[in-house]
Amino acid sequence: MLAQKQLITDIHQDAEWQYLVGETLIGERMIVQALAKIVRDKSLPSDLLALLEEQLDEEAYHLNEYSRVLGSKSIQGSGYDLDLHHFVDSLPNNTLKLYALQGLLEGISLGALKHRIDHWQDASSFELDKEVYEDEKKHVSLSFDYFDQLIHQEGQFKLDSFNNITLQVKKIFNKAFNADTISRVIKKMTGVAVNAKKIESNTAMHEFQKLSRQEIIENRDKFLGHYYKNA
Repeated sequence: MLAQKQLITDIHQDAEWQYLVGETLIGERMIVQALAKIVRDKSLPSDLLALLEEQLDEEAYHLNEYSRVLGSKSIQGSGYDLDLHHFVDSLPNNTLKLYALQGLLEGISLGALKHRIDHWQDASSFELDKEVYEDEKKHVSLSFDYFDQLIHQEGQFKLDSFNNITLQVKKIFNKAFNADTISRVIKKMTGVAVNAKKIESNTAMHEFQKLSRQEIIENRDKFLGHYYKNA
Protein backbone atom coordinates (compact mmCIF):
# COMPACT_ATOMS: atom_id res chain seq x y z
CA MET A 1 0.00 0.00 0.00
CA LEU A 2 1.49 3.34 -1.04
CA ALA A 3 0.20 6.80 -0.19
CA GLN A 4 1.32 9.62 -2.43
CA LYS A 5 1.28 12.04 0.49
CA GLN A 6 1.70 10.79 4.04
CA LEU A 7 0.18 12.83 6.84
CA ILE A 8 1.91 11.13 9.76
CA THR A 9 5.48 10.39 8.76
CA ASP A 10 6.53 8.70 12.03
CA ILE A 11 4.46 5.59 11.29
CA HIS A 12 4.22 3.02 8.52
CA GLN A 13 1.78 3.92 5.77
CA ASP A 14 -0.39 0.91 6.57
CA ALA A 15 -0.87 2.28 10.08
CA GLU A 16 -1.84 5.71 8.73
CA TRP A 17 -4.40 4.10 6.43
CA GLN A 18 -5.74 2.10 9.37
CA TYR A 19 -6.11 5.28 11.42
CA LEU A 20 -7.82 7.23 8.61
CA VAL A 21 -10.26 4.46 7.66
CA GLY A 22 -10.93 3.72 11.33
CA GLU A 23 -12.01 7.32 11.93
CA THR A 24 -14.30 7.10 8.88
CA LEU A 25 -15.84 3.92 10.27
CA ILE A 26 -16.40 5.62 13.61
CA GLY A 27 -18.14 8.53 11.86
CA GLU A 28 -20.37 6.14 9.95
CA ARG A 29 -21.31 4.39 13.19
CA MET A 30 -22.19 7.70 14.79
CA ILE A 31 -24.42 8.86 11.94
CA VAL A 32 -26.21 5.48 11.89
CA GLN A 33 -27.02 5.90 15.57
CA ALA A 34 -28.19 9.50 15.14
CA LEU A 35 -30.31 8.82 12.05
CA ALA A 36 -31.92 5.80 13.71
CA LYS A 37 -33.34 8.18 16.33
CA ILE A 38 -34.48 10.78 13.79
CA VAL A 39 -36.45 8.30 11.66
CA ARG A 40 -38.49 7.28 14.70
CA ASP A 41 -40.21 10.67 14.42
CA LYS A 42 -43.20 9.88 12.23
CA SER A 43 -44.23 13.55 12.15
CA LEU A 44 -41.57 14.14 9.48
CA PRO A 45 -42.89 14.59 5.94
CA SER A 46 -43.50 11.05 4.70
CA ASP A 47 -41.36 11.39 1.57
CA LEU A 48 -38.47 12.85 3.56
CA LEU A 49 -38.83 10.09 6.15
CA ALA A 50 -38.52 7.50 3.38
CA LEU A 51 -35.36 9.18 2.08
CA LEU A 52 -33.85 9.33 5.57
CA GLU A 53 -34.59 5.64 6.05
CA GLU A 54 -32.81 5.03 2.74
CA GLN A 55 -29.87 7.11 3.94
CA LEU A 56 -29.80 5.10 7.16
CA ASP A 57 -29.61 1.88 5.15
CA GLU A 58 -26.76 3.26 3.05
CA GLU A 59 -24.83 4.49 6.11
CA ALA A 60 -25.26 1.07 7.72
CA TYR A 61 -23.90 -0.50 4.52
CA HIS A 62 -20.88 1.84 4.67
CA LEU A 63 -20.30 0.86 8.29
CA ASN A 64 -20.43 -2.85 7.48
CA GLU A 65 -18.15 -2.49 4.46
CA TYR A 66 -15.50 -0.48 6.31
CA SER A 67 -15.64 -3.06 9.10
CA ARG A 68 -15.04 -5.74 6.48
CA VAL A 69 -12.12 -3.83 4.89
CA LEU A 70 -10.44 -3.25 8.26
CA GLY A 71 -11.03 -6.81 9.40
CA SER A 72 -9.36 -7.55 12.72
CA LYS A 73 -7.26 -4.37 12.71
CA SER A 74 -7.44 -2.30 15.87
CA ILE A 75 -9.81 0.69 15.77
CA GLN A 76 -8.72 3.52 18.06
CA GLY A 77 -10.61 6.79 17.70
CA SER A 78 -10.37 10.21 19.26
CA GLY A 79 -13.84 10.02 20.78
CA TYR A 80 -15.31 12.72 18.55
CA ASP A 81 -18.25 10.45 17.78
CA LEU A 82 -19.38 10.38 21.41
CA ASP A 83 -19.19 14.17 21.75
CA LEU A 84 -20.91 14.72 18.41
CA HIS A 85 -23.66 12.20 19.06
CA HIS A 86 -24.38 13.80 22.43
CA PHE A 87 -24.46 17.25 20.82
CA VAL A 88 -26.76 16.23 17.95
CA ASP A 89 -29.03 14.43 20.40
CA SER A 90 -29.32 17.64 22.43
CA LEU A 91 -30.57 19.72 19.49
CA PRO A 92 -34.26 20.57 19.89
CA ASN A 93 -35.64 19.76 16.43
CA ASN A 94 -35.08 17.82 13.23
CA THR A 95 -34.04 20.81 11.10
CA LEU A 96 -31.02 21.54 13.27
CA LYS A 97 -30.15 17.86 13.64
CA LEU A 98 -30.21 17.40 9.87
CA TYR A 99 -28.02 20.46 9.46
CA ALA A 100 -25.44 19.01 11.84
CA LEU A 101 -25.49 15.62 10.10
CA GLN A 102 -26.08 16.47 6.44
CA GLY A 103 -24.77 20.03 6.27
CA LEU A 104 -21.63 19.57 8.39
CA LEU A 105 -20.72 15.96 9.19
CA GLU A 106 -21.11 14.88 5.57
CA GLY A 107 -18.76 17.67 4.50
CA ILE A 108 -16.16 16.53 7.02
CA SER A 109 -16.51 12.97 5.76
CA LEU A 110 -16.21 14.09 2.14
CA GLY A 111 -12.89 15.81 2.86
CA ALA A 112 -11.40 12.63 4.33
CA LEU A 113 -12.76 10.51 1.48
CA LYS A 114 -11.49 12.90 -1.20
CA HIS A 115 -8.01 12.80 0.37
CA ARG A 116 -7.93 9.00 0.24
CA ILE A 117 -9.31 8.89 -3.30
CA ASP A 118 -6.60 11.31 -4.43
CA HIS A 119 -3.68 9.75 -2.57
CA TRP A 120 -4.48 6.12 -1.67
CA GLN A 121 -5.34 4.52 -5.02
CA ASP A 122 -3.57 1.29 -4.07
CA ALA A 123 -5.47 0.89 -0.80
CA SER A 124 -7.98 -1.91 -0.30
CA SER A 125 -10.58 0.76 0.57
CA PHE A 126 -10.17 2.68 -2.72
CA GLU A 127 -13.25 1.41 -4.57
CA LEU A 128 -15.37 1.63 -1.42
CA ASP A 129 -14.14 5.18 -0.74
CA LYS A 130 -15.27 6.23 -4.23
CA GLU A 131 -18.68 4.65 -3.74
CA VAL A 132 -19.15 6.20 -0.31
CA TYR A 133 -18.01 9.61 -1.59
CA GLU A 134 -20.84 9.62 -4.15
CA ASP A 135 -23.36 8.50 -1.52
CA GLU A 136 -22.31 11.22 0.91
CA LYS A 137 -22.54 13.92 -1.78
CA LYS A 138 -26.11 12.76 -2.35
CA HIS A 139 -26.89 12.80 1.37
CA VAL A 140 -25.95 16.48 1.71
CA SER A 141 -28.88 17.45 -0.53
CA LEU A 142 -31.34 14.80 0.64
CA SER A 143 -33.55 17.19 2.61
CA PHE A 144 -33.47 20.16 0.22
CA ASP A 145 -36.86 19.53 -1.37
CA TYR A 146 -38.52 19.32 2.06
CA PHE A 147 -37.19 22.48 3.69
CA ASP A 148 -40.49 24.28 3.04
CA GLN A 149 -42.36 21.56 4.92
CA LEU A 150 -39.85 21.56 7.78
CA ILE A 151 -40.16 25.35 8.02
CA HIS A 152 -43.94 24.98 8.15
CA GLN A 153 -43.66 22.34 10.91
CA GLU A 154 -40.81 23.76 13.02
CA GLY A 155 -40.58 27.41 12.03
CA GLN A 156 -37.79 29.24 10.28
CA PHE A 157 -34.49 29.42 12.14
CA LYS A 158 -32.22 32.42 12.05
CA LEU A 159 -28.72 32.09 10.70
CA ASP A 160 -27.38 32.48 14.25
CA SER A 161 -28.87 29.09 15.15
CA PHE A 162 -26.99 27.38 12.34
CA ASN A 163 -23.81 29.34 13.04
CA ASN A 164 -23.86 28.23 16.67
CA ILE A 165 -24.10 24.59 15.58
CA THR A 166 -21.22 25.13 13.16
CA LEU A 167 -19.12 26.58 15.99
CA GLN A 168 -19.88 23.68 18.35
CA VAL A 169 -19.13 21.04 15.73
CA LYS A 170 -15.89 22.85 14.86
CA LYS A 171 -14.87 22.74 18.53
CA ILE A 172 -15.55 19.00 18.70
CA PHE A 173 -13.44 18.31 15.63
CA ASN A 174 -10.64 20.70 16.61
CA LYS A 175 -10.39 18.83 19.91
CA ALA A 176 -10.40 15.44 18.19
CA PHE A 177 -8.06 16.10 15.27
CA ASN A 178 -5.32 18.37 16.57
CA ALA A 179 -1.76 17.07 16.44
CA ASP A 180 -1.61 16.16 20.15
CA THR A 181 -4.79 14.09 19.99
CA ILE A 182 -3.72 12.37 16.78
CA SER A 183 -0.38 11.44 18.33
CA ARG A 184 -2.13 9.96 21.40
CA VAL A 185 -4.51 7.91 19.25
CA ILE A 186 -1.64 6.62 17.09
CA LYS A 187 0.38 5.67 20.17
CA LYS A 188 -2.58 3.73 21.56
CA MET A 189 -3.19 2.05 18.21
CA THR A 190 0.39 1.16 17.24
CA GLY A 191 2.56 1.66 20.30
CA VAL A 192 4.66 4.13 18.28
CA ALA A 193 5.43 7.53 19.80
CA VAL A 194 4.56 10.19 17.22
CA ASN A 195 6.01 13.72 17.24
CA ALA A 196 3.02 16.07 17.32
CA LYS A 197 5.07 19.00 16.06
CA LYS A 198 6.01 17.02 12.94
CA ILE A 199 2.30 16.44 12.29
CA GLU A 200 1.60 20.16 12.73
CA SER A 201 4.36 21.21 10.35
CA ASN A 202 3.69 18.59 7.66
CA THR A 203 2.76 20.27 4.36
CA ALA A 204 0.62 17.28 3.39
CA MET A 205 -1.39 17.71 6.62
CA HIS A 206 -1.91 21.39 5.82
CA GLU A 207 -3.19 20.46 2.36
CA PHE A 208 -5.51 17.83 3.86
CA GLN A 209 -6.91 20.38 6.34
CA LYS A 210 -7.44 22.89 3.53
CA LEU A 211 -9.27 20.28 1.46
CA SER A 212 -11.46 19.39 4.44
CA ARG A 213 -12.34 23.05 5.06
CA GLN A 214 -13.28 23.49 1.40
CA GLU A 215 -15.60 20.49 1.47
CA ILE A 216 -17.21 21.60 4.73
CA ILE A 217 -17.78 25.19 3.55
CA GLU A 218 -19.07 24.11 0.13
CA ASN A 219 -21.62 21.67 1.53
CA ARG A 220 -22.63 23.89 4.46
CA ASP A 221 -23.32 26.74 2.04
CA LYS A 222 -25.36 24.46 -0.24
CA PHE A 223 -27.50 23.35 2.70
CA LEU A 224 -28.11 26.87 4.01
CA GLY A 225 -28.59 28.34 0.54
CA HIS A 226 -31.42 25.91 -0.19
CA TYR A 227 -32.88 26.36 3.29
CA TYR A 228 -33.24 30.13 3.02
CA LYS A 229 -34.42 29.90 -0.59
CA ASN A 230 -37.44 28.05 0.82
CA ALA A 231 -37.95 30.43 3.72
